[in-house]
Amino acid sequence: MKGDTSYKVPFDSDQCFFIQDFIPGDSIIAWRRGVRTKGVVQKTDSGSAEVLYRTASGTTAKATLDNIIFLKPFDRNWLTS
Repeated sequence: MKGDTSYKVPFDSDQCFFIQDFIPGDSIIAWRRGVRTKGVVQKTDSGSAEVLYRTASGTTAKATLDNIIFLKPFDRNWLTS
C-alpha cells in the first residue's frame, strides 16, 4: 500500500546496499552524528533494515542502510588504520 511505513524495505533509497549484503565482521563507514565513523558489523536486523556495528572506541552503534556509505569484507586492521 502506497504511503504505508509500517515496514522497512531491505535496501537503501539509492538501492546500492541490500541488508543481506552485510555479514558479521564486514568493515563499514557510516554517518553517525554528522561524522563518518568506521565500524565492524556485529549483526543485522532485516525487520528494521538496520546494521549493528562496533566502533574503534568499542561502543556499539546502529545505522540504517541510508546512513552507510562504504562496505568491504573483513579487514583485520580496519578500526586501527
